[in-house]
Amino acid sequence: MVQIAMRHGARYSVNSKVIKDKPDYKFYKQKEGQLTSVGMLQHYNFGNLVRQEYVGEKRFLPENYDIDSIYAFSSNVNRTLQSLQSFLYGLYPLRTGIALPQNLADNLKEAPYHQNQQQQRAQQVNDFVYNNNLRFALPEGFYPYVIQQYNDELNILKFKCKPSKSKFKAENLQKNIVMLEQFYKKYENQVNQIAAKVGISYTLDVKNISAFVDWVTTSRFLAFIRLLHISLLQQEVNFNSIYQIPFRRI
Repeated sequence: MVQIAMRHGARYSVNSKVIKDKPDYKFYKQKEGQLTSVGMLQHYNFGNLVRQEYVGEKRFLPENYDIDSIYAFSSNVNRTLQSLQSFLYGLYPLRTGIALPQNLADNLKEAPYHQNQQQQRAQQVNDFVYNNNLRFALPEGFYPYVIQQYNDELNILKFKCKPSKSKFKAENLQKNIVMLEQFYKKYENQVNQIAAKVGISYTLDVKNISAFVDWVTTSRFLAFIRLLHISLLQQEVNFNSIYQIPFRRI
């Protein structure tokens, strides 16, 4: 048995408030925390890589998608569900699902529902023919993947009594304020240089740096503001350190 545990792909920032006075704010606010197309590509490529090894080289998995060979499990969050879908699409691409039976009667392709006589319409019963005259149910031979989601009983990480995130942050900050401020001072000039290029309209400090770093980090995967590219690469290690120490995001 092979088990693969993976995090979601690149996402939109959960801190769009960083650019609240910018024209793009509404767009990013609506997309908060959602998987980006880059994140989808990351997991598609990863799925394709796993296919090369476990299907092509080791012959551990079957060539075609088989529900009995793959157990896909995700948390009930949009970005994790879409990441897993993208991974499975790379692992089992188009036309690797189960084809339709040969010589299937057209009347059996119709959806079994009742229509009032005055509203009757003829159903389209076309299927989709591809390689070696195989017929598939969906365009391009797409085959829906089965993804399981945990419920409250299976969620072993869920708090029995959900803590207040804002209260936890405030207590954490108060407890470590001296150490955090000393650490932040080491990189304050570098952070402010990037903040100036982004054009944020407020002063950064140890209390709000976490939100800013989240926005900048996720923006890297959107090619957002190209002039930041060099600075971000230069400060990557510093940003990662700042991001993790004040309020680590799991």
